[in-house]
Amino acid sequence: MDEIEVFRLTPQVDSHYESVLLTRSEGVYPNTKYYTINKPKYVGRFVKQLQYGYGDGKQVMDYFDDNGKENIVYYTYEGTTSYREVH
Repeated sequence: MDEIEVFRLTPQVDSHYESVLLTRSEGVYPNTKYYTINKPKYVGRFVKQLQYGYGDGKQVMDYFDDNGKENIVYYTYEGTTSYREVH
């Protein structure tokens, strides 16, 4: 698969997304661009985000509805969780 651009973003309620782990970044914040060679997976319509803990123990989870099936995306410690909005 060719490399595609992905985004480290907070999903918006009722928007639909694919999720994938990024494999490469380039540039300096705030102009950093992110890419992956992995295949994105459709996770559904964004419903809510839950966060537990703090500091290094913090866990962030995004909940999606894929036509009645609940999909949960867990953010990685390394910060490689990324999304692409789909229409």
